[in-house]
Amino acid sequence: MGDINQVMYSIPRAEIVDSLNHTLSKDIPSSHTGYPNAVLAKAEQSPIGRAIHDQSTPSSESSLDHRYVEHNDTIDELADSAYLCECQGRHVEAERLYRQVLILKQRRLGSDHLEVATSLNDLATLYASRNRHKEAQPLLQQALRIQQQHLLANHPDIGETLYQLAKVHGHQEQYGKAEPLFQMALEIFRQRFGSEHLRTQAVYTDMMQMIAVAIEDGKFSELTPELPPLDLNTLSDTYSWARPSWQR
Repeated sequence: MGDINQVMYSIPRAEIVDSLNHTLSKDIPSSHTGYPNAVLAKAEQSPIGRAIHDQSTPSSESSLDHRYVEHNDTIDELADSAYLCECQGRHVEAERLYRQVLILKQRRLGSDHLEVATSLNDLATLYASRNRHKEAQPLLQQALRIQQQHLLANHPDIGETLYQLAKVHGHQEQYGKAEPLFQMALEIFRQRFGSEHLRTQAVYTDMMQMIAVAIEDGKFSELTPELPPLDLNTLSDTYSWARPSWQR
């Protein structure tokens, strides 16, 4: 990546606000951190997946409990089936299954296991997709605490949780809490994947859009006066306002 110190600088807020709505118009894909299509196919063919797919109404929680409490292997199958329900728009059933997976993992692995953090993130992602941000927030905070106990500070999983937590705060208009989380996530993805990676650009784009909304809402005082230093070596080629004034 070269000497990143050459492209580290701050940009006054006033110089970027007028340009945000025009330059951030293209959509940056935001990938789900869970399961690829192959897992969906596997879930659909599993016994529980077929039962979920075929039934017209959600099965009772107790009836599933008896089936999978006795079998360790079915926890992963339940997680796959929960994601299948989520993709099908069956959010009530997906929530029920995600919660069951979380409970089983906590019982068998302990409340601070990394697999528990994964299930917390899955459930939080579902909540956030349904605009249930207040419910998603404590789950993400708990997942982040677990990940920070087991993973290096710049691990992509920590970056992803920080990113999701930043968005949840942003949707609740808690801009002062969201901005530093965006910055931490951005730094992790920039270091691990580079500035051109879609995840890095997604974090950057969402952060800038949040800043624009915060200013429009009259909550400028919650933000830092200057945009903290960023590695804009690549992004400044796309967004002219992201270049230092002497390069424009």
